Amino acid sequence: MKNPKLLHIVDCMGVGGLERQVHQIFLRLHNKYDMTLWCLYEDGYFADEIRRFGVDVRLLPQRNWYNPLNLLWMAQQMRMMKAQIIHSHGYNAGLLSRIASSIAGIPIHVTHLHSSHWSRDERGKRNILIDKVLSLRTAKIVACSNAVRNYTINEGIAPDRITTIYDSVNLEPFKVNTNVAAKRKEFGFKPSDFIV
Repeated sequence: MKNPKLLHIVDCMGVGGLERQVHQIFLRLHNKYDMTLWCLYEDGYFADEIRRFGVDVRLLPQRNWYNPLNLLWMAQQMRMMKAQIIHSHGYNAGLLSRIASSIAGIPIHVTHLHSSHWSRDERGKRNILIDKVLSLRTAKIVACSNAVRNYTINEGIAPDRITTIYDSVNLEPFKVNTNVAAKRKEFGFKPSDFIV
């Protein structure tokens, strides 16, 4: 069976926590899925890293995504690429891509919450209301922690729509290939000393 066509959508892919997690997803899954990445505003360091896997990374050239014609254009692009699953990251990307994927008739949309992102001002209240409505058209909401999951539930999103998947960290760069006992002795530490 052919791998599903999976489209990830982010605002940008500069250096940051959300961007690093998207990079980790591509690092682990780019051989298992037919994956594409769209950056809505700018690409950046992690977009270049993902391109090295041979993944199609596109910077969408629009300046004002709140123009309805741009959402229609985005929906058309989704249909043209025959996307089967949309995975959006962050509030703006989740908002715009869920509207566009609904227009395009994409059957599965997953949105990934990388933080508890709503403020308490009027704009935040509006965003919460929009998110509640869009959650009805979302197959699954992924929260990066139980704190984010609980925050989202407290704002009125149905608990059965939200799954916690903790952020991953590649531990390979942190592996130390050294004789720990010899290093302790070299710096004058006893075997019982606690060292950070």
